Amino acid sequence: MSELILHPRQRRLTYMALFPAMLVTGVMFGLSQPLLAIKQEMWGLSGTFIGISTAMPSLAIIICAPQLPKLAQRVGTLPLLFFSALLSAACFLAYLWIDDPYAWLPLRFVHGAAHTGLMTVAEFWINAITPDNRRGRMMGVLGAVLSAGFAIGPIVLQFTGFEGSAPFLAGAALMLVAAVPIGLAMMAKLPSLNLPSEERPERILTLIKLAPAAILAALLFGAYETAMFNLLPVYGVRSGLTATEGAAMLTAMGLGNLLLLIPIGILADRINRHMVLLLCAATAAFSSILLPLSIHDAWLYLPLLAGGMGIVSGLYTVGLALLGARFTGVALVNANAAFIMLYAIGTLVAPPIAGAAMDITGPNGLPYLLAGIMAAYVLLILTRMRRPQTT
Repeated sequence: MSELILHPRQRRLTYMALFPAMLVTGVMFGLSQPLLAIKQEMWGLSGTFIGISTAMPSLAIIICAPQLPKLAQRVGTLPLLFFSALLSAACFLAYLWIDDPYAWLPLRFVHGAAHTGLMTVAEFWINAITPDNRRGRMMGVLGAVLSAGFAIGPIVLQFTGFEGSAPFLAGAALMLVAAVPIGLAMMAKLPSLNLPSEERPERILTLIKLAPAAILAALLFGAYETAMFNLLPVYGVRSGLTATEGAAMLTAMGLGNLLLLIPIGILADRINRHMVLLLCAATAAFSSILLPLSIHDAWLYLPLLAGGMGIVSGLYTVGLALLGARFTGVALVNANAAFIMLYAIGTLVAPPIAGAAMDITGPNGLPYLLAGIMAAYVLLILTRMRRPQTT
């Protein structure tokens, strides 16, 4: 077993500290992305510059995630989480005080690093303390909590607006709220999962070789999710829909993501998790192929998008559950770091490739490209399932 053995009460208290913090972190992410993009648009910046600025958090993940195991070893997971929340709050205040778009580039990098610390360490922590027979369910709950936060973030902006200091102060306040349960956990002296300094971390490439199906699930999900959320409205308009109908497509995807993650996690605790990954990837490929055939009937394409996105999100949560079953200690921190790093790589490379596919072959290049990627992943899983005790 790879989980940290805790008293049930300690485990419940740890969940009570982590899940509220992750909900607020999701709200912060859902608030900051549109806020910062619109603010830069108000400054009259080019789309290219805004795109570069938007990519800075993903770049931070790729660079900083491999360093997290060493930090977790040195300071412990609880202090690292607490500092990451405070750093994120400080970044929101810095946005308010700094009005230089070029200075925002390193600032967004630092903000992305803080978000990386929160997400990676929290995912590792939940993985480590959860018994294996409940791990898929808890990863599904974590995914649903984050999805709910992503959805709430833009709603907060409806109250604060985009002008003035209110949205930035709201973001800073949210991250201070996220730090509260973590601080209470520190005061209650809950286990901080300090890792033995003598244990040497494994290289990320080695971990990918050891668990390709689990870790590459993050790459595929990052690519699929980002390409769809960024280009689906464009796909809809090029296919003859209105901009409003294109926005409704994103809403349907978000709703499916929220509703299906927990059932998928429960399923992953009851049957072979490789089989669940296989079903998620095959469903994503199949729904992508069906999208062009249903695009002119909202009663068809909206449920298709809700189901397809909700099920493909299982790649992320089930992949995390597999890592928790496969690794322990420093190796689990490294595996989580590799997981989120590959997710970030997927978010960086997928939109330009998918956009080029649409330019070359027409709007259907988007769903067909994603279907092909998922089909290739299905073949990988089938290969791994033929080997005993693989991940």
